[in-house]
Amino acid sequence: MASDVDTDVDVVASDGRLTDADRAAALSAGAPRVPRRAVAWGLAVAAVLALGGTVLERVVSNAGLNPKGTTSTTLPVRPPSVPTSLGVDTLLGLDRLAPRAAPPIGLSTLSGRPFSLRALRGRVVVISFFDASCTDQCAVLARELAVADARLGPLRARVVLLTVNTDPREVSTRPRPLAVTASGLAAEANWTYLTGPLRDLDAVWHAYDVSIDVYPSTGLVIHTDPMWVLAPDGRLALRLTPLFAQTRSGVYTLPGVLVRRAGAGLAHEVAALLGRRS
Repeated sequence: MASDVDTDVDVVASDGRLTDADRAAALSAGAPRVPRRAVAWGLAVAAVLALGGTVLERVVSNAGLNPKGTTSTTLPVRPPSVPTSLGVDTLLGLDRLAPRAAPPIGLSTLSGRPFSLRALRGRVVVISFFDASCTDQCAVLARELAVADARLGPLRARVVLLTVNTDPREVSTRPRPLAVTASGLAAEANWTYLTGPLRDLDAVWHAYDVSIDVYPSTGLVIHTDPMWVLAPDGRLALRLTPLFAQTRSGVYTLPGVLVRRAGAGLAHEVAALLGRRS
């Protein structure tokens, strides 16, 4: 279990490769271009929410689409003062779905073993998407997932946390990506990181409404960040679009109190799908 689940300090995404100056330069350079013509990518639509006079940013994915030619630029903001009164549904961007079959995920684990969702029937599955270099929302989401796992207690044995790689430049598992080593989730026994060839990754990105683009000058990868929760019968039950604040240099952050609230809310929803209370 992650040792810093109960921290009260603000959670700031670690930046394993780019300095703040690099990120700020990338964000000010305008909409990036994808260097691979064979993959149909669209850039995330940036939605800036004004809540209580504070500017917050949620990266919202295109509903069911990964279109060509769609561009917009993530909007940098000053370090925000985030209101701590935000409710769980707002923090998680919670959307309860009419149950439908979950798209297959034909990827591999860190050990290179083929992965299949079908083998997880009977358990709740939480799917997230991280940049391999962990320069995106990785650190914030990882803390929320760790909080949820801790809150679930013994129910964790019936829950699987999956994280899919969203970095088209780093598709291998050797050396282990920062999404594994820096996120802290490797300490969770029920967490699995998935990656694979670009063609297979793109199929999963498209099926789960993840749009990706790359800044050629810095290699900065940006993507939409939906999370999905599968019920024990293998069908999609929840879609989440978590809320983050973002600094001018592009670093994602959220106060610890809101990280814990979001994690507790996720645990509650997962426990409900298991027919239990968290």
